[in-house]
Amino acid sequence: MNVVVEKPIDSFFAAASKYTTSEDLYVLSPFITTSSARLVADFAKERNTTLRIVTNLDPLQINFSFSNPMKPLLDLLSDKELTLNLRKCNQLHAKVYYLNASCCVFGSSNLTLGGIAKNLELNALVDIRKDKKAMLDIEAFIQ
Repeated sequence: MNVVVEKPIDSFFAAASKYTTSEDLYVLSPFITTSSARLVADFAKERNTTLRIVTNLDPLQINFSFSNPMKPLLDLLSDKELTLNLRKCNQLHAKVYYLNASCCVFGSSNLTLGGIAKNLELNALVDIRKDKKAMLDIEAFIQ
């Protein structure tokens, strides 16, 4: 496991690019912005994999949040080249970026420009292929 403080999505993409797997890409984030969602969607399309997003769609969050997830999600749904699966979890606080059976970043980074590129965040990068217990724990959590 490595600690990632700056630009966690770059570390995740670099680690994930080492694998030729076409496994699903999971993103769990209560906050999502369009530019960041497009970044992971493009990565999923390049790899010809399904993007599975779990986010908070609580009406209070949608109405009062700086980051309304509906616009980025509608943008992704309109992308005919993207295979997308959406799931809501109104209690979601976790931030997880997971490529099945390959690698995972989890920590404080939302799928927003601040979370993945600008803010000082603390995340862990795990090579799942080297840590089967971590893989099982993460898969149990995201299911």
